[in-house]
Amino acid sequence: MKRLYTVAAILLPAVIAMQAALAAEAMTKVHRIAFLDAASQAGRASYQAAFKSGLKDLGYIEGTNYRLEARYADGRFEQLSSLAQAAVASKPDVILVATTPGALAAKAATTTIPIVFVGVSDPIGAGIVKDLARSRGNITGIANVTTELAAKRLQLLKEMLPGAVRIAVLINPDDPNSQLQLKNLQSAGGALKVRIDPVLTVKDADGLVAAF
Repeated sequence: MKRLYTVAAILLPAVIAMQAALAAEAMTKVHRIAFLDAASQAGRASYQAAFKSGLKDLGYIEGTNYRLEARYADGRFEQLSSLAQAAVASKPDVILVATTPGALAAKAATTTIPIVFVGVSDPIGAGIVKDLARSRGNITGIANVTTELAAKRLQLLKEMLPGAVRIAVLINPDDPNSQLQLKNLQSAGGALKVRIDPVLTVKDADGLVAAF
């Protein structure tokens, strides 16, 4: 699924947040950044390149004053908890984490190491933070408001297909965002006179064939 924002729009604010977390340390120190992602390394290659470019613009050079240790779950959300614990055990200066499941795993793994999240749809609804203005604790980041946009997407689809009265939805039940987006879709469906049915479960790429 394509991101609604560009790579830079998503990652560079996180870089700035990370810089603030590291500002008290001398630039000569080799900062350790743990990166945790529910997706695959290949799928995130362009994002990681943009992230490193952003750090370079801020004066951080990989191998000189920072080291990036990346861990990927390859879509297997059940692995995120152990990956997050491994990241914490490595004692990084900061943890950068992508996706809601990844952010929840990192939050559960530490209350002291700074965490910066990206690619999270609804930080409050998912229970990652309690306040968007002041996240408090050791976790902060940026949201891509995908949950709120679910209803808008349905509205656009209805405008494209005015005669549609029944629309199927594919969700991954292991992703906390799924239920939040489904709730918004069902609420919007009532106003648009569209029935959200069937709701099909897809946990991996292999499940797409059966779902379709």
